[in-house]
Amino acid sequence: ACALPRSKVRPRPVDGRLHGSRAALLSAATAVIARRIVQALLGASTCYVAYRLAWRLTGSPRAGLIAAGVLAVSPAFIIEASVIQTETLYLFLVGAGLTTYVEFVARRKQPNAPSLALLALTVVLIGLAALTRVVLLLFPVGLAIHLCMIESCLVGLGPPGGLMRVAGCVTP
Repeated sequence: ACALPRSKVRPRPVDGRLHGSRAALLSAATAVIARRIVQALLGASTCYVAYRLAWRLTGSPRAGLIAAGVLAVSPAFIIEASVIQTETLYLFLVGAGLTTYVEFVARRKQPNAPSLALLALTVVLIGLAALTRVVLLLFPVGLAIHLCMIESCLVGLGPPGGLMRVAGCVTP
C-alpha cells in the first residue's frame, strides 16, 4: 500500500471535484497513477491549445507548431506535469479559455458568426480556472472591457464610448 502524506492545505474546489472522486473509487496508489495520467493528458491538450492560439493570432500553422513545441520541451512545463498539483489543470483551463475567446473575436465579423455558445464556453473555462487559482478572479472583467470596446465599434459608438460605459459600470 502507498501511504500518502496528508496536507493541511485544503484542496481547491475544481481540483477536489476532478480528482477526489477517483481517489474515493480507487486505491491510493492507483489514484496517484490515474491522476498522473490525467495530468499528462491535460499537458498534451495544453500543447494543442497553445498551437491553436498561436495559429489563430498569427495566421500561420508554423507559429502554432513552434509554440506547441516550445511548450512541450519547456522545463517548467515538464516539472509541473510530474508534480501532483493544480498547475497543469490551471494552465489548460486558462489556455482553453483564451483560445475560445480569441476564436470568438476572430470569427465575429464572418458571415457565419459564432453563436454565444462559444462565448459561454469561454466564461465557463475562465470561471473554472478562477476556481483553481484566485489570481485569475478579475481576468473576466478585463475580457468584458475588451469585448465592450470591440463591440461598441460595430454599433457605431466608437471605442471611447464603449470604454466609458464599461468604466461607469465597473467603477463605484
